[in-house]
Amino acid sequence: MEEKTKVMEIGRSFFILLAAVLFCGCFVSQEIYAVTAKYASLVSFAAFTALFFAHRNPFRSLLERDMEFLLMASADLLTLLNLFLIHSNKGAFLTVVNLLMAVYLADKVNFTRRQAMIFSGCMTVFLIPWFAFVKWEYNFNMAGLVFMMLTVMGILFLEFVKEVYAMPYMGWIQILLCVTGTLYTILYHSRCAMAGMFLFMIFLACGKIIQKNRVIKRMIIIMTTAGSIVFTLFYVWLGSLSVEITFLYKSILSGREEIWGELWQALLEKPVTGIGSAYQMKSFFIFEVHNGLFDILAVHGIPVFLLVIFLLVRKIWLCPSGREQTAVVRIAQSGIFAMLFVSFFENFFIVPPYLLLFFFLFTIVAHAGKSP
Repeated sequence: MEEKTKVMEIGRSFFILLAAVLFCGCFVSQEIYAVTAKYASLVSFAAFTALFFAHRNPFRSLLERDMEFLLMASADLLTLLNLFLIHSNKGAFLTVVNLLMAVYLADKVNFTRRQAMIFSGCMTVFLIPWFAFVKWEYNFNMAGLVFMMLTVMGILFLEFVKEVYAMPYMGWIQILLCVTGTLYTILYHSRCAMAGMFLFMIFLACGKIIQKNRVIKRMIIIMTTAGSIVFTLFYVWLGSLSVEITFLYKSILSGREEIWGELWQALLEKPVTGIGSAYQMKSFFIFEVHNGLFDILAVHGIPVFLLVIFLLVRKIWLCPSGREQTAVVRIAQSGIFAMLFVSFFENFFIVPPYLLLFFFLFTIVAHAGKSP
């Protein structure tokens, strides 16, 4: 038992190390990002694999008929089969594998308080160069989303510090960090990141109400997951009306209506296998879906999507919803919902660096009430 615990400890530490390396590679400079981004999915896969084998035995899961494991394995195999059938890029396989491993392991990997502080602290450190230098060379949305997530991690880290070292005045620093992070997303005109910051603060302020009312919590879960697919249809319809409304000097119709309209038409031709990631876009210069869950639906088809959405919604749904939850849990849960909402406009939470943060927040919520 002691040996198993040590293996789990090593697996969690390895995950933290790889996550830090990945963020260093992606969000220190544009030059380094250009080199390391292509390996991000593999680094994430290595991180999740380390955790998987440290905490689970796949053969034992098969023998015990672990239904969640079997559904995950089925989705993975179906994804790979589809990619071969339509002669697509096989790297898209890692998108589904990494996401499902994150969902599967969320309630099985329990970071200690010390590990959680180290992880959130490491991510908070990245805020220093991002606040010190305006990263104009990065895509505006990318820069804004980095600010959003590192701000969430910074607030989480300060909450750990406040609890562990009994420093209640850290609450003022958290408020200052929230305001500053929001202002930076406005500076970059990153509207989706700014909306994510506002929603994060709203979810955080209403955290106790959400926890007490299961109906509200379930509505939020459905709206931030399956709702993202409905949103693409609404946006395409809005585009057909030729609406001219500007916000932060840009039209609310950002061109996504053309991308999503094209992808829906393509998907209708291959609803079972999906269109694959080798599909040549006509409405955009690269293949970029700009919506996390719609990316999985369009690329991998309806059967894979239904398995993914079922496992994701089920896991969030089953997360503890006790009335007495700590501020740490409320921050993590607010971060999850904000990430899911922002993924209406960007792939976001399925993108390797952000998926690691999504998973980390997920573990905190999944283990609410349990001793770290």
